[in-house]
Amino acid sequence: MGYLPPVHNDQHVQYVNRTIRQKSNYANIQKTTSIPSERSYREIEKREENRTVNGRKIQEKKRKKSLNRRIDEKRKNGLHINESI
Repeated sequence: MGYLPPVHNDQHVQYVNRTIRQKSNYANIQKTTSIPSERSYREIEKREENRTVNGRKIQEKKRKKSLNRRIDEKRKNGLHINESI
């Protein structure tokens, strides 16, 4: 058993306030800030969009060409072994 010094009131209040948990606001929604759009940014964005659209068109043409080539090769060969059309 040892000597316990007296606890002062303000120490007790600090301890109690430290242990009280604050309720969190789980539905808190922070407001977003608007970003001013710049003309050059919009131009770059549009250019990139056009580039991707053109790239997709080219890829689609290549895919169709390859598919048609394979279909034509299948047509040249017969449906059965040693058969041609």
